[in-house]
Amino acid sequence: MTPWQQYIWWAVMVVGLAGSALYSGLETGAYSLNRVRLQIFSHQGYRGAAALYKLIRAPTTLLAILLIGNNVANYMGTAGMTVLLQDAGLTDWQIVAANLLIITPLLFVFGETLPKDLFAAHSDQLMYRFVWFLRWSGNVFRWVGLLPLIELFSKQFARSLRTERVPTAFHPRRHVEALVKEGVGYGLLSDDQSAIVERVLELNHRTVAGEMIEWPDVRRVSIDDPPTAIHGLAERTSHGRLPVTDASGRVVGVVRVVDALLHEPDQCPPIADLMTEPLTLAPTTPLRQAITALQRHHTALAIVTDDKSPDTPVGIVTMKDLVEPITGELISW
Repeated sequence: MTPWQQYIWWAVMVVGLAGSALYSGLETGAYSLNRVRLQIFSHQGYRGAAALYKLIRAPTTLLAILLIGNNVANYMGTAGMTVLLQDAGLTDWQIVAANLLIITPLLFVFGETLPKDLFAAHSDQLMYRFVWFLRWSGNVFRWVGLLPLIELFSKQFARSLRTERVPTAFHPRRHVEALVKEGVGYGLLSDDQSAIVERVLELNHRTVAGEMIEWPDVRRVSIDDPPTAIHGLAERTSHGRLPVTDASGRVVGVVRVVDALLHEPDQCPPIADLMTEPLTLAPTTPLRQAITALQRHHTALAIVTDDKSPDTPVGIVTMKDLVEPITGELISW
């Protein structure tokens, strides 16, 4: 064998070992990659993120590329070493022993263990750097016909087992929930942050009726009461706003306790002058709509009225009541 031929086979062996290491690392990196960050980077146009996101969403193709590449690289490494050992004059048994004692440990340590550990620990950095290699490998394997063959065999095998995937619509809310859970798993979100997001996603299933204070338990004043009634209630309760009712029990307004306390009891204006027009909500109003309504009217309290009789109050709900399903109990509000 000429020196140039030796150089070529040395290069084949080294490229095979390096390729085996890279494909093994990319396989582990594909499983360890943070999907939440990948999707964000893809939407932001981060370099390589869109191509990587496309590959991750086609797991059959990605796995085929990795398996083909790893087998080709391993074959190149062992073939190069075998030819070089034959050129050195070793017998067939000596070559088998060298493969067992040299090539196998080299492939296991440098072609499997180390790259897998490296990509597992730094998948969010390395996968973006080597996505070009995955794309290049996919193009080459598709051009020579190996990749279409593997994909066809995979589809036929899945069809024979009746396990072929059927595209199904994935509700955006469920998609967000999956991303949140994955974010928690990767440490991007704390358990408390994850719980808040999950509560927000469940708001559509909750209504004002489940969060309101029922009318018999509501502190209130009559429009005919003297302003000192508000001063008296201020000493016995911490409520900042009180419903105002007329003689028939209909809610005609809401008064802020602080507006009355700004005046001396004997100089305080009548309750009718202090109160503002009430915001009313139906018990079936979803929490999202209720929060929006209170924000739009710049108020922190709404009167909940009966669906069939709008003049009949059944309770009140405050902004605190509406946001606690998201944040948890707010003791200091």
